[in-house]
Amino acid sequence: MEILPIKDSDLVPVCDFLHANLPSQITTDNWLAAFRLQWSNNRPNHGFMLIHEDRIVGVVGAFYSQQLLRGKTVDICNIHSWTVLPEYRSDSIYLLIKIIRQPGFHFTILTPRAQEMEIYRFLKFRTIITRMVITANFPWPFARLTGLRSVTDTGKLQQVLKAEDGRIHCDHTALPWLKHIAVGVGDKFCYVIYQCIKLKNLPVAAVLYVSDPELFDRYRLALGHALFLRGLLFMRVESRFQTALPKLSIVQKYPNPTLVLSDLLVDADVKNIYSERTALNLDGVVL
Repeated sequence: MEILPIKDSDLVPVCDFLHANLPSQITTDNWLAAFRLQWSNNRPNHGFMLIHEDRIVGVVGAFYSQQLLRGKTVDICNIHSWTVLPEYRSDSIYLLIKIIRQPGFHFTILTPRAQEMEIYRFLKFRTIITRMVITANFPWPFARLTGLRSVTDTGKLQQVLKAEDGRIHCDHTALPWLKHIAVGVGDKFCYVIYQCIKLKNLPVAAVLYVSDPELFDRYRLALGHALFLRGLLFMRVESRFQTALPKLSIVQKYPNPTLVLSDLLVDADVKNIYSERTALNLDGVVL
């Protein structure tokens, strides 16, 4: 048994393995496109693979990114798609140990499975309970009177976004299932990345990224107005990306927590961007 880093030359067989052993609606080409996203100049590999007799029997994937957190550039490794064939699962923990022993990185897991949680706790991952806040979007007649405007055009977004959010936008703009909007006035814009999903057959904006929680709360009505005009009746966003719960909202505990292994990252630092949540179209997919 051997554990090897996943190099560019390994991606096709690795992605074939993931397509065969994870939800089939994520194709080999989908996996390949996700792994090939270049989000860090400090990417050592694409994760690790477990090899037995020259055959891939297990994989743990990694998306690496460099994110600006509280004025400091931080190297983050988002661990995903930990999958091992049943007959080799006694060795599966060694894949995780291999990846988290890489120095200089902070580690997140955004789509853990319930049956894996005991292993993550053993490896000292911290749990962030995920609570989703659902609010209704509706027309707001004072949107224009306030001077607030919403921006969705790619070129205009780059004009109103601050430098770091402009980089985040550039890194994610080629992914067609992600939608981008900024709401604000003057030089104070809140940038939001969301995905259009269906909940109980109703159109919902599932928010994946909020650039500024305080501005998000301040501009919520204007954002809801803009989303309503785009046919989205509800908005869903994690409670930790807001400073206060809005009135007339529904709070739901999400089945999957978020996991973090870091002596630096606090809950609000752990984003859904630069991860499988954005690199893949996971609407309706359970990894």
